[in-house]
This record gives sequence, structure tokens and C-alpha cells, in this order.
Amino acid sequence: MSSTTSAILYALTVSASPASTVPDDAASKPHHGKGRFHNPWDSWVELSPLSIMGEMTKRAVTGDLKWPDTTPPTVTVHKPNFLPSRETSKLRATWLGHACFYAEFPGGLRVLFDPVFEDRCSPFSWLGPKRYTKPPCDVSEIPIIDMVVISHNHYDHLSLPTVKAISKKHPNCHFFVPLGNASWFKEAGINNVTELDWWDERDLTLSPTKSGVEKVTEPDAPATKSAEIVGRISCLPCQHTSARGAFDRSKTLWASWGVESGGKKIYFGGDTGYRAVCDLKGVEDDHAEQYNLPVCPAFKQVGELRGPFDLGLIPIGAYDPRWLMSPMHADPHDAVNIFQDTKCKNALGMHWGTWVLTEEDVLEPPRKLKEAMKRNGLPETGAFDAKCDAYLNPDAPCSRCRKVGATCVISAPFKREHKRKRLSQLEHEAEELRKRLNGTNSTRPRNRITSPIGGLNGITDLSHTPQSLGSSTTGASPTQSIDPLAIHQQPLPINARPAPVVIHATTSPAGSDGPTQARTLKGVIVDAGEIDDIFQIFFQDHAPFLPILDPTTTPNAYYEQSTLLFWTIIFVASRNYNKNPTLFPTLAEPVLEMVLLSMGSNAAPVFKIQSFLLFLTWPPPGFEVVFPMSGWLLHTAMQNGLHLPMASHEFGRNIRSLRSEPLQANKSILMMDLQRRSELWAYCIIVYQRACLCKGQPPRAMLDLVPDSGHKLCRQLTPILALQLRCLDIVSKCCISIFTTGVRNTSPEHERSMSALIRAHEAQLHDLVAQLPSNHNTLHPTIARLLIQVFYLYKDLSGSYDSCFTRLTSTACSVIDHLRVLYDKAETYAGSPMFIINALILASSVLLRLLKSSMSSKIDVEKAKNALFGGLNLMKYMILDAKDIASKCSTALNQLWNSPKAFRKADGSEYPTLRIRSRLVVSPVIDMACWWREEYEPDAPPTALPNNENDGSNEVSNANNSNNDLLPTPISNMANVGTEFGFLNDEFLTDFEWALDGGNGGNDYLLPPEAYSDLAWPAPTSSADLNLPPI
Repeated sequence: MSSTTSAILYALTVSASPASTVPDDAASKPHHGKGRFHNPWDSWVELSPLSIMGEMTKRAVTGDLKWPDTTPPTVTVHKPNFLPSRETSKLRATWLGHACFYAEFPGGLRVLFDPVFEDRCSPFSWLGPKRYTKPPCDVSEIPIIDMVVISHNHYDHLSLPTVKAISKKHPNCHFFVPLGNASWFKEAGINNVTELDWWDERDLTLSPTKSGVEKVTEPDAPATKSAEIVGRISCLPCQHTSARGAFDRSKTLWASWGVESGGKKIYFGGDTGYRAVCDLKGVEDDHAEQYNLPVCPAFKQVGELRGPFDLGLIPIGAYDPRWLMSPMHADPHDAVNIFQDTKCKNALGMHWGTWVLTEEDVLEPPRKLKEAMKRNGLPETGAFDAKCDAYLNPDAPCSRCRKVGATCVISAPFKREHKRKRLSQLEHEAEELRKRLNGTNSTRPRNRITSPIGGLNGITDLSHTPQSLGSSTTGASPTQSIDPLAIHQQPLPINARPAPVVIHATTSPAGSDGPTQARTLKGVIVDAGEIDDIFQIFFQDHAPFLPILDPTTTPNAYYEQSTLLFWTIIFVASRNYNKNPTLFPTLAEPVLEMVLLSMGSNAAPVFKIQSFLLFLTWPPPGFEVVFPMSGWLLHTAMQNGLHLPMASHEFGRNIRSLRSEPLQANKSILMMDLQRRSELWAYCIIVYQRACLCKGQPPRAMLDLVPDSGHKLCRQLTPILALQLRCLDIVSKCCISIFTTGVRNTSPEHERSMSALIRAHEAQLHDLVAQLPSNHNTLHPTIARLLIQVFYLYKDLSGSYDSCFTRLTSTACSVIDHLRVLYDKAETYAGSPMFIINALILASSVLLRLLKSSMSSKIDVEKAKNALFGGLNLMKYMILDAKDIASKCSTALNQLWNSPKAFRKADGSEYPTLRIRSRLVVSPVIDMACWWREEYEPDAPPTALPNNENDGSNEVSNANNSNNDLLPTPISNMANVGTEFGFLNDEFLTDFEWALDGGNGGNDYLLPPEAYSDLAWPAPTSSADLNLPPI
């Protein structure tokens, strides 16, 4: 592709598109009348020109007519920075005033919407509304224009001098117009025009021409298959009218448009109304609940049939007075509803800030837009914005906020900058990243730990399960034998695991040379051969998930450095050490005791942090304090300065002299130490956020803990570690956003707000993955996508069909398919880290809920069933103990699948939504557990150990009934024998960190009420009665 506009010319081919889904009434053309077009909805009210003129004259005579103040500053105009070539990796849209936007698509397509560059929007150059903001550029300065899209023929959207200037400079530019407008262009000498009716579509193909002369073919010509740039344009309905004179009202059609190219989609609203408001005298808020007026249904149809869109260009101005303008012009509140109906991920406001067309203040639309976003439970900035000039003066509010007296707030995704980064700078950074990636992959020794999961490579589909990970469609049940490790018929383009690490002995601390020595902990003896085998298993099966330890260091050296770290490694890897299966349960209690006692010590903080990272990534079964302990880990890392790697020395007791400069030979060591500290801090964040997510708690987004720290931190990390960090950061922000807007509101309006938030964070994840190389790790983005999309289950499953559930099903299947190929041996799954187990449980719970709902008729049932059954079999390989969460969930999921009562009301009707709604991403899992318990153990008492157990065991087991903080019982005692499935009791719920709520006969409370029943404050007459010191 050319780097300049003149190197290669393109021939544009317009061809008929394959038939797409349209509304049921589209074929009858309800908007066609006798010689005119009209709006076929109850939301439209026709006002005659005479009545309009009479009312406006009356307002002028009575003094009710308002003249907006256009005294500067109003809208600050900046010189646009167009790309010099067609090459770009992101969608760009530049507002050129009023309704004119210039869009630069990633595929190379360049589109101009509703261009009007004249001083007046009028048939006369000396009369009519005059600009109060100058055009940011001249139309001749736009380097490439492949096509121009016109919404309708009003003078503020269609200008004869402008289209002639475009046609003259870009003679092969193609114009797309609504029905009836082509003759006007042909009379102006422009023949490259295609007119379309509502719901019509055309495919676009731009092919490089050898002769340098571009050609435009007729609309029915076949598309060129060898084209470099392709796209699609859709003519869509909106609520407006048309006229260029006194006698041609509604003789030509008006439209909104959808344009797609390079994997991105834009919705252009053109000029539109949303509902008709009558003359509510003295009423300022016509959006109050009592004014339930009909709304235009076309936008919801656009969202369902053509959405979602990456960017919406939606009008927000020219709406006052409402009784006159509301049928044809949306106000900011209407615009937000259009934004939600059309399923736009992001949007920009337009149709304001250029000409005075109506009576509202010129800077009122963006202010009301923020109010409307807040009213709908959406972020005030970052999703649907209007132009802002805050970056010009970082220390002061923008000119718009200064004039209207609003608080100027820049949301987290946006930063004030003195100037934009130039394209060359971005390309330079991208090239540097490529070099770093290539250098890392080519120079890393083969016997060293590589990225976690060894880089699940080759899958680039962002929202659907890869076809290569497709599952068998056999209709098996969970009780049938399905081998989750079966080799797929098609070769998988991913490497599920890295090659086993070969451990080589290197220089070790004094006293650690020689053969491995046997070790003993609390009477548990582990001989030398077992230690060597377990270390080999650790670096082969466990370390790839958490590569924080050096595989070349010997077991003796690890013991010399830290006994806590040594025994943590042994404990973690012994869970799938089959030669001695007794090691794992017998080491659980003494290792846990070491871990807890180490919290009171300040010695060897780095080794302690490494030990806690391992212990929290592979916790023992039934260990219920992962969540609070992860917080302790994070604070310990901060206490030792890991969150500021460059200044970590300032947090130590012995601060080195700041005057002394390190020797040149030591600088590389210092840089290596900085790298290690950065990576250790990143893993602390990851383990903490995963602990929050698995317990249903809102995790804190840690990348912005220190200003600009997230960007710097990710630059210092390996690509796979930075990917995990950024994925979890997006998930954390999504959880916080959902939690902030509320999770118990089940109204349709709130569901739409929630869907917009989910789509916004999906888009962030999509953009993150789009920037990665083609061989990027796909496991972590897929799990992150599931953690975001799972919030769709908060919606009504019995409501109208929404493609979000299809995407959720696909993502859940994709997660299970990834986990199926994670290991090469079934017995290795016993060593899965906790976040892998949680992802499998969540994906299985999601599929169960969807398959047992009315939404099952809308999804691929066979694919979902096969994934669910495969997930259940994977859980069996992950079970370590009867108290293991995998064991409990496997049993619950199996029984609920065969239960006719699951997720049903007493009358047999479907329960359409989650009953557990405050636990964020794990709400579907806890909801599933509650449904199981209500059916299979409705009256089950709290399970206690058998009576023949000794008193000491009972004291430990019954910690709920005393103030005993003793250690948990050994793993061998964790099984319950009350009923066949007695282990699914209160302890099952505490796996999710539920506070005790009186389940034990009403006696279990987080704060026992009887302990405070007699408290009463004295009523002293003087300070002496309170023994207060004199003042």
C-alpha cells in the first residue's frame, strides 16, 4: 500500500450485497407515500409550515423567542491532523463542524459525512444562518476522499459548492445519498452517485489501478475479489424530513448510515428525532417518568440487525423549542437513548457548535449530554462525548466548562496533553516493541521458563470460539465418558504447554553444593530423590504459570535461602506427585503454619513474597482466607517498595547513600534487579485481583496506583506478563463500573445501561488484543472476555433475543476448549492453579444456566452441551479432596443438569435472572450453588465432625461456635459424612467468602447480637464522670 496519496490510485467498485436480515415490514415500504416520503411511526408528529411560522411569529412578538449568545469563547477550533497515507491500525474520526466527520478506517477506506464548508447554510451566500465557528480546514486540504455520505438535502447537511469542490479534486470519489437525491447530483455534473432506500446495502471494493486512472462501475457490477480495500455501506432509517425549497418538502428521502471496513463499524445518525413532545408549558424536563411518549422503534431495529457499532456519530443539538424541534431533532437525552438502542460502543456528539439554528444556548448540548449519561447510569465521559479543548491548557478547565460553569473532569482513560503524538512516534514505538518481542523469543534459552502456558498461539478470533477448537456434537450426558484430552480431528494452532524444563546446577550459595539432601518438617520426611522429582514437576508443570523462580537453582540452595520458600515449592508440586500421594495432605498443616507464622516476621521479604504468591496461586483445599491474605501480600509488597521499583531502596532499613554512583559493572545488575522487582510487583497485582474476582469482590484497578505507573510498568515487563496485567485491569474496571451503577436494578433501562458498560469494556479488550502480534497468548484474553461478558447474565433471559448471549456462550465454550488442551496428561490437571479451576467452574456454570433457560433456543445447543460435559470431566481430573471446590461444583452441576426444578419457580415457570446479584463475576456460580442446595439439601443442618472425634478436632472444626482461631483441620479430615453429598454444606458457601447468616439455627452471625444487647451509654452530668482529662 502506498505511503502517499499519489503513489497508487484506486478504482471503486460498488456491488449489490448479499441479503441481510431486515424488519418484517421492510418489504412493504411503509415510509413511501404518493409522491412523498413520511415517517411511519407514532413518534412522529407532522407540523404544517403555516402553523410553524405562526407560532414562531407569536414567540417573537411576545418576547419568548430566545437568541443564543455566540460571543467567544464557544467551541475552540483546532487544525486537524489527517494521516498522510491510508495506513493506520485504528479507527479515526475527525469532527469538522456541525454534522461533518472525516473517518479513516483501519483498512484504508476514507469517508466524509455531510460536508458543508460554506459560511452560511442557506441557498444564498449573503442570507441565512452564519457560522460562529470557522471551519477547521478547507475541503481541499483533506488528502483522500473515497466516498461522501449524505444524510438528507437540508442546507446544513448538503452544500452545492462543497460537493463540486470535492468532485473536482477527487474526480473518482463516490457519493451515497438517500432515495430521490441522485438527480440533484447529476444536474450538478456529478455522476458517481448511488442512491439507496432504507435497509439497502452495497459492498465496496477499492482496487489499485495500474494506469493511475480510477473508474467507477455501476451498482450491479460484481465485486473484485483481489481488492486491497473492502467495505460495506448500509442505508438505515431515521426520523426527519427533507426540503431545499418551499414546495419540495419530503420529496426526497432522509437516512442514517452504517459504514463498515477494516473490521470497524461506524453509525452515522445524520439528522434525526426520537420522539415528539407536545407544548408542555412551564415544564423543563420532558424526560420525566410521567411523560411516557412513543419513541422511534427504528433505532432499536438498527442495533439488533446491524449493530453493534464501534463508533456512533449522533446529533445532540438544535432541539429548542421542544414542541417544534423534537420530532425531527434529538436532544442530548434522546441522543443517549439512540446511543443505547443502536448498540454503539462509543459515540461522538454532533449537530451543534457551528450555526445558530434553534434557541438553546450554543454550549448547552455537551453539558446536557453529561447529565443524560449520568441519568442513564453511564459514565459522563469516555463513552459518549462532545469536543473538548482541555488538553491545550492542562492546568485550567476547558473553555466550554468555563463558560457554562461546569466542573471540568477528565476521566481516567483520557489525559491532558500539550500535543498529540505524531504518527512517526507511534510507528517508532511499535517497531521497538517488535524488536523487543523478536529479541526475547530468539535469545531466551530453551531450558529456561518461558511465558506462562507457553504462549497459546495462533488464534486471532476475538469473540467466537476458534473453529480449530471446535468440539464434537455428540449428545452425551454428563455421566457418559468423554475424554477431555481427546485429540481433535483438526490440528490445533496452539501450544498448550511449554516443553519440560531441564534443571542444570549452577553456582549456588556456600554449603549448598553436592547432592540433594533429605529434609524434615514436623515429622514429615521427604527424601532426596523425592525432592528432586518434586522440583522437576514444579518447574515443568507449575512454574510456567508463575515464573518467579530460577529453575537453575538447586533444591539445597533454595533451602539455604529460605526454608519457607523451599517447603512451599514442595507443598505446591506434591499435589500431583503420584509416587508418594501422602505428601500433599500431610504437608498441608505444617506448611500452612509456616506461612501464617511468617506474617509476623520482617526477614527475607522477597522470599516471603514469592512463597505467598505460590501458596495463594495453589492454595490447599478448603483454605478460606485467600482473599484477606492476598490483601496482606499486596500491602507487604508495597511496604517493601515493589510498587516503586526505581525507589525500592527508600523503603529499606539501610538506605544506601544517594551520593555514591554505581560502578559501570554494577549497572547491569541494578537493571536486572529493577526488572525482577517490577515482575514481582506485577504478579502481586495479578494474584490479588484474581483473589478478589474468585470471591466476588470488586478488585481495585492497580495500574493507576501511582500516576503513569501502569504504562511504565507494562513497558518493563515481558509481553505475556503485561498482557495478563492489562487484561485483569480491564476486568477490574468493568467490575467496579458495574458495581457502581448497581446490580439489583432489573429495569430495561438499567439493563441497557449495563449492556453499554459491558460493550465498552469488551471494546477495550478487543483493542488490546488487536495490538498484539499474531502469535499472542489467547488463554488470558479469552478468560478476561468471559469475566466481562458474564455480566450479561444479570439481564432477563426470558426477554427479547440479544446476541450478547450467543457471544457469551461462544466465549464460555472457548474457555473450556482452551483448558482441554492445557496439559498433555490427564493427571497433570491436579496441579492446575486456582484461577484455571475458577475459570472452568464459571464457564460451566454459565453454560448450564443458558442451556436450562429459554435462551437455549437461540444458541448452539450441541456445542454448548459438549463443552459443558467436557468441563465437568475436566473438573474430575482437578479434584484433590472431597472438600475441593472442583469436587463440590462437579457434583452440583451434574445434578442440576438432570433436575427439572433447576432455575424454575414453584409453578414450573422459568426464573429469568440471577437471584444472587451482588457477587459480581461469581454470582452465576453462587446462584447455581443455592439452587442445588434448595433442591437437594433444603433442611440440611450445619455439618459437624462425627461424635467419636477427639475434642481437639471438634474445637478446630467448630470454630464458628467459638472464638477459636486455630488452624484448619488437615486435608484428610475435610470430608463430611453426614449424607451422600454432605460436603455441600455451609463450608461450600464459605468457599465464596459468605458471611455467616444465622444458618445454624439462627446462631451464626458475623457479629453476635446478644453480645451487644446490654450496651448503653451513660448519661454523665460532668466530664469528671467520664474520667476525661481537664482541658
